[in-house]
Amino acid sequence: MLRNEKGITILILTITIILMVILAGATINYGVNSLNAAKFQNFSYELQQIQGKVDSIYEKIKLGDESYIILGNEITDSEKAMNTLNMVKGINYLNILDSQRDQYYYQENFSYYRYLTEDNLENIFDITSNPGDVIINFTTREVISVDGFEYEGRTYYTLSELN
Repeated sequence: MLRNEKGITILILTITIILMVILAGATINYGVNSLNAAKFQNFSYELQQIQGKVDSIYEKIKLGDESYIILGNEITDSEKAMNTLNMVKGINYLNILDSQRDQYYYQENFSYYRYLTEDNLENIFDITSNPGDVIINFTTREVISVDGFEYEGRTYYTLSELN
């Protein structure tokens, strides 16, 4: 009679452990998905914040203040930024033809696509949320994340991709 009860107790213990593992796995999965969704929303918000500042500068440029066009660093200062720009926009600054120079350069040595680090964003735009490095074209109001954000199997670099 004791042996029969021990067998039932081990069976119940095994079932209980299996159910707990299933519940723990579901809880962890839900938590990770929620965390990734929150990070994705944060990335979107940071790009929107930068876009708002760029839109404001664009209005100043339209009023004639072209000094804003060359804020930040040259795109050629960062190989990673140039690779991202080539991937997202198909623009390769290393192979620009002389006939295309006016399209991609503001003046002789100032590219339209500017590379801004997190420090630049903090100093120029007063953005302290650490959005990562970005590429900005102030004349077309384009904002491109250098690193992008991977979410649900896809990497996003611009606000238009988020919509």
